[in-house]
Amino acid sequence: MISEDVVQRALDEASEYSPAKATSVVKATAEAQPELFAFVVELTEDLSEETMSLALMMLVTILRAYEIGSTQPVREIDRRAMTRAFRKNETMLETILQSPEAKLLDAVPKAFRQPHLMRFVVETVMEDEDQFTPEESGTLFLVLKTAIDALDTAAKPQRHRPKLAVVKGKD
Repeated sequence: MISEDVVQRALDEASEYSPAKATSVVKATAEAQPELFAFVVELTEDLSEETMSLALMMLVTILRAYEIGSTQPVREIDRRAMTRAFRKNETMLETILQSPEAKLLDAVPKAFRQPHLMRFVVETVMEDEDQFTPEESGTLFLVLKTAIDALDTAAKPQRHRPKLAVVKGKD
């Protein structure tokens, strides 16, 4: 799990980016994680330019948290992993939104594998009701939750399946 301190370190780094550095970091993210980057761009391109830029900077911050907090390099994410995570999250979000008692912010620490990253997403996206339309908030949440899930999987060491060996019998 990515700790709260690691998330804060990644946020602190991002807050110090100059506009030129931010552009450079976004480009580096696109090169390091092309499928993930394309996914975020595709799903946010119909939102306002400001909202799309925020989504990309949040992605950079999330990826940086994984880089700081993981002992292994983060593997490149493929499109199938993104699609599976997205579909799962769509279903989860629909269930949450249909519940009249749903309090997403309160559920964050209990419901997600990366509660500190999810708290960052929820607080950023849901903090100021006037900043985003409900559609923008929902889209940002869904896209960034999916990115976190995909990165969470990619940041774990790959498990190597044992190869089947022919068992030799005793003579």
